[in-house]
Amino acid sequence: MPITYDSHTGWPSRVESSLRRSISQRTKNAYGFKIGITSYPEWRFKMYGSDYRDMVVVYETSSESHVRDLERWLVDFFYGAPGCDNVNRGGGGPIGQSPFYLYVVRR
Repeated sequence: MPITYDSHTGWPSRVESSLRRSISQRTKNAYGFKIGITSYPEWRFKMYGSDYRDMVVVYETSSESHVRDLERWLVDFFYGAPGCDNVNRGGGGPIGQSPFYLYVVRR
């Protein structure tokens, strides 16, 4: 299945380390990966076309500031790591309405 939901919830400062571990585990055998946020995982995954083989939703919240903080922290942590395809260090554009999701796509 191209999209898997394995969502953590909670305050960003309390889930960041477990999300780091989860993303590390999920990307260690990937050819590349990207961390992002969206309100519409199915639509967002389709927008990647054939660039990525699957998506794992790793965090869900009703707070836009929480999901944006986590994206920024996690992209900053993984930025420059082998296979990390993120060009910017987080803080993307509009993402829609609640609920908000943080995801990882893998090549």
